[in-house]
Amino acid sequence: MSFLDIDQILAEDERLPCVFSVEAKDLGFLDPSIHSDDLPAHSKVDLPLWLAQTFAEKNMIEIDIPKHYGKYMRDEIMAGPANLRLKDFSNYFIEVGLKLSRITRDDDLLRAMRTAFSGERYQTLMVRSLSGGHDDHAEYAQELTSIEFKLFTIGNTAVSDLCNWRSREASILKEATILSKKRSNVFDESNRKRDK
Repeated sequence: MSFLDIDQILAEDERLPCVFSVEAKDLGFLDPSIHSDDLPAHSKVDLPLWLAQTFAEKNMIEIDIPKHYGKYMRDEIMAGPANLRLKDFSNYFIEVGLKLSRITRDDDLLRAMRTAFSGERYQTLMVRSLSGGHDDHAEYAQELTSIEFKLFTIGNTAVSDLCNWRSREASILKEATILSKKRSNVFDESNRKRDK
């Protein structure tokens, strides 16, 4: 992560049920019901995704897949995710599901997450975000997960900018700074050749 993305931080803070496969020294504080400095093997603890990933890479825990990523939900997604309210399970349902599929090396979960973020659901998202000016956008937007909402907002902004440009309400178009830098380099080179 090259910059701090608040949505990524919040997604990685989602809690996952985990079982320690080894005794964990000085981690007793993770389970308030244990009155010891050490966490015994086979202890069940909810850990944030970022910590569960670290412990899973060291083979210290087994992650229990949450029910909303289980077989029943995967079957629902594969049948057609367009009408599922994924945000009811998590605002970061897709992001967490993708990361969880990588950590657990679960190809079925990965396939389900790809299906959840494609097809009819994605098509509906694009149509609604690019159609502009409908009254039901606010209600629809509240049903979207974080990543879907970002795409929806980008689409709405693009439509608004296009309408402003077409109606000549947009500000004066300016050359991108990177283009002016490239042109100045080209002109400098051609001037050098001519001066020789």
